[in-house]
Amino acid sequence: MSAKTTIKVPHLGGISVGYRLSNNSVDATKPTIVLINSMCTTSSLYNEQFNSKSLTDAVNLLAIEPLGHGATTSATEHFTYWDTATMALQAMEALGVEKAFALGTSQGGWMVVRMALLAPEKILGLLPLGTSMDYESASSREKGCWDPKTNLLPFYLKWSVPNPDFVVDAVWCGMVGSLGFSGTVGPETLAFWDETVREVYSGEEGRKRLRMAVICLLERDGLLLRLRDVKCPVYWLHGPEDPVFSKTIPEEQIKLFTSSPEATLTLVEGAGHYLNATSPKETEEAILKMVGLHSIPSHLLDLRPDSEVDHDLLHPKPLSDEKNVWFFWHSGYTQMHPYTQRNIRAWHRRFSKQGWTIRVLNRLPSSPLNVANFLDISDPDTFPRAFVEGTIGGDYAPQHTSDLVRWPLLLKYGGVYADVGLMQIGDLDRMWRETVGNPASPFEVLSYNMGGVEGRGLTNYFLACLPNNPLFERCHKLFQALWAEDGGKTSTDGMHSSPLLKGLPMMGGSFTIEEEDKKIGPEEVSKMLTDYIIQGQAMTMVIGLVDDEDGWNGPKYVAEHVYAIDYMVGSQLINEITGWDGRKAFDLMSLSLPKEGETESAEQKQAREIVEACLGKSFGFKLAHGLILRVFKETLGSLWRKHEGSDDIPGTYAHWFRHGTTYWNQDRLPPRLEFEVIEPFKRGPLLREV
Repeated sequence: MSAKTTIKVPHLGGISVGYRLSNNSVDATKPTIVLINSMCTTSSLYNEQFNSKSLTDAVNLLAIEPLGHGATTSATEHFTYWDTATMALQAMEALGVEKAFALGTSQGGWMVVRMALLAPEKILGLLPLGTSMDYESASSREKGCWDPKTNLLPFYLKWSVPNPDFVVDAVWCGMVGSLGFSGTVGPETLAFWDETVREVYSGEEGRKRLRMAVICLLERDGLLLRLRDVKCPVYWLHGPEDPVFSKTIPEEQIKLFTSSPEATLTLVEGAGHYLNATSPKETEEAILKMVGLHSIPSHLLDLRPDSEVDHDLLHPKPLSDEKNVWFFWHSGYTQMHPYTQRNIRAWHRRFSKQGWTIRVLNRLPSSPLNVANFLDISDPDTFPRAFVEGTIGGDYAPQHTSDLVRWPLLLKYGGVYADVGLMQIGDLDRMWRETVGNPASPFEVLSYNMGGVEGRGLTNYFLACLPNNPLFERCHKLFQALWAEDGGKTSTDGMHSSPLLKGLPMMGGSFTIEEEDKKIGPEEVSKMLTDYIIQGQAMTMVIGLVDDEDGWNGPKYVAEHVYAIDYMVGSQLINEITGWDGRKAFDLMSLSLPKEGETESAEQKQAREIVEACLGKSFGFKLAHGLILRVFKETLGSLWRKHEGSDDIPGTYAHWFRHGTTYWNQDRLPPRLEFEVIEPFKRGPLLREV
């Protein structure tokens, strides 16, 4: 049957566009997939997709019936596939869909590619199914494709005569069913489409529409020379025995999308020409892969009330393997700020059913999660004297206390260490299984890295490895030595000038700090930041060290064994988009999503783009605190701390973001920075000044 809803757009003097929308509205928190059907079908071609709750829970489905099809009617008799592409883009705009992915079946494939060519800023990805990008050429026929002119020209000639009593004959209906479904469906489905085709194409108006649809097919222009101008990813599905377009066609033509960041062809065994209808499972998988996100099945989530999750966090199961995520909060989980507790619960809800145990250690004397129950805090090779004696001081004593526990925990037990301010977005379990946790993988360390592929600045807020990792073993030795200088330090103040770090550039760049009546210049701020993040400085020295006496080659180890994710896109995207303006980030994330019928404001648009970008591209998001507040005054994290509960108000972009970090997962792992072996920062023993 045809679509039951229409919307007016201005193209060709006015078109009434037949469309079908999942859940009858556009959910701004979901990506939208535009679906364009094949020759002589309607939006009902996508019944399998609309009936899939797992799919409609994940995306908005917007089926648009082309000119000459279904409920779509126009003021003019003549039109082309380019007109349908323009019409579909206008329908998107009229329905409040700014950007979308587009799937086209058979002729729909030609139309969605035209949409991407006409409005590259609006089409995020393409999923052509059982199609060709050529016109009906002799070259196509030589490669095993059908001969439409021989098959269809007699129909065109017959339908060029006015006939107020026009009814499509059984031969045409049979062709639609036999070619399209390719013998993969039963008589009930074929009968449905016989009835639908006769209903749509009846009377004089039906004759005109069908005749023009056939003309469009027979005389369409090819797109082969234009494919290099498509800028979005392309994921082509095709049946190897497709009766209309042989598999040689997509195998050759997928290579012409040379400007697409990704262009792949998947041959679906057993698929008919109308591939989405004959292979709905494979189509759904391809849609979810294209959008890059999928909803996590409920059986893989711990969706119990917060109180029950908190009980598990306070009473974790005994240690049995390396799949532990370690956190540290000096005064214990119950004393954490509510927004960081929500971070930790999300880690548990996401990963506990995949075998991960979330452990928030502390320094409370009577707590079973006291770090002393996991590590020998009296061992001078494990902890500096200030930690043992409880004399760590300075403005950031809690942060530096947590710095001192992360490497000992990882070296003894392995797993992941993360700061409580890190919101996990990407698929940690898959990343672990394919890298550190996979004996066949060369990668032994996971982290984020500052400075791109040229930089060597691993971040300490996310570290992962197996026990006794050689990189972190040396990092810990150097870190211990820095704390032992001057007879034993009680803070990190002045560590930037240690001779053991000689030759390393300091952190901070051109930052300044302005406080009341004083201004601290870039040079002094750089020293302060380097002292504050001295653990990162220790890592940089070790990964840039060649120590022949110890058999250690840091530059080579990093190039071969560290899976590092770009720090900015991977974990700081909100800050990058907002220019590190914490107040702006807070205000945007605190906005409510537009209600039904409301127009999205410019600020809501930016907030939506932030959430979409983070959920689609980032592996995590690190909420910034500590010394950085003296530079920027406010951060999203500090304002969530100040305005309790503001990170989780239903209907806001912050709440949507939090929802996504628990209920959604990415289909791809973040790309690894491809390090090359660099010149070392230092040659000689790790703990000797050179």
